[in-house]
Amino acid sequence: MSIGYWAGGRAGDRWPRPGTLIVALLGAAALLLAVPWLDALISPRISASRLELATHAFMATTLLFAFPTILFASVSPIAVRLFATSTGTSGSTAGSISAVSTLGRIAGSVVTAFLLIDW
Repeated sequence: MSIGYWAGGRAGDRWPRPGTLIVALLGAAALLLAVPWLDALISPRISASRLELATHAFMATTLLFAFPTILFASVSPIAVRLFATSTGTSGSTAGSISAVSTLGRIAGSVVTAFLLIDW
């Protein structure tokens, strides 16, 4: 996520337009849509190794979700750059975006843990 925050800040400063935000979001979404296909390709090779089960899980998770995570992390700094109207209000803009982001993460975790997994 740190890489995504850093890259998003640089991308937002270099290309301060809505298209930058859209590319980050759609790129991350496309990579997530590819996860089942990549999992079918990667996981058998990882599980065939002689490494411990915890190492298998770590490797599979890292390979499948590192790039979408980096792209999703880049969204907040890009959004702050786009929505901050002045440096005097950049702090409240960053705080508002962080608050919305945190509420989304909490809602996503609760819905996934208590509804989607059971479904």
